[in-house]
Amino acid sequence: MTLPHLIIVIIIIFFIYEGSAMYVKIGVSKRLIQSAQPFVREGGDHQRALLVLGDSTAVGVGAKGPEDSVAGRFAQHIGASYVDNRSFSGAKVGDLPIQIAGARLDRYAFILIAVGANDIVSFGRSSSAMKKFELALSKLPPAGQVVVHSAGNVGGTTLFPFFIRPVYTWLTKKYHAGFEKLAAEKGFTYVNLYQPSSEDPFVREPKVYLAPDGLHPSSEGYRAWFEKIRPAIRL
Repeated sequence: MTLPHLIIVIIIIFFIYEGSAMYVKIGVSKRLIQSAQPFVREGGDHQRALLVLGDSTAVGVGAKGPEDSVAGRFAQHIGASYVDNRSFSGAKVGDLPIQIAGARLDRYAFILIAVGANDIVSFGRSSSAMKKFELALSKLPPAGQVVVHSAGNVGGTTLFPFFIRPVYTWLTKKYHAGFEKLAAEKGFTYVNLYQPSSEDPFVREPKVYLAPDGLHPSSEGYRAWFEKIRPAIRL
């Protein structure tokens, strides 16, 4: 076998390996999604009500239990008497109006929005997503404080092959900039969870901060996210 042929074989084996590893992790991710339960709190006391909107990270996929998710930690921190969680796995920015329409109350003490990761993963245009996000924000019910966040760095996850990750990092930054701008225009709070790879615990210790699927945060990952969100919450 000549050297060029050997190189081609090595490249083919590499792509087969990467594809197989990703296929296995996608299967793990599906099981995590199916088993995840969003954090909710029922009852008639709506004095300190929290509305949660967004994707699988708002559901808490990857956490050991709903209380470990950002929504669960947020509810505990603010002493939420009622939690209306409208989030669902796979949601994109364009799904927010549907979730908002399902809100049970006319007013909330807090609204927590976690969205954008699925738009990034599907290589969605940030300009299109921001138009949808602006529309969604205009439909929110009144609230004492609206807190928005998106995924930290999709390019820092281990589910995807390394050669795709820089593209996801670039897209993540664009989405963060768009979310932050629109949230500021509305007077809402945006928490940017992005960190450079050299400082990002999800990149430095993925087995600790990422769930077994290599995409969603683990309980420890959600804790790290909430620690960045917590100082922005106005009690």
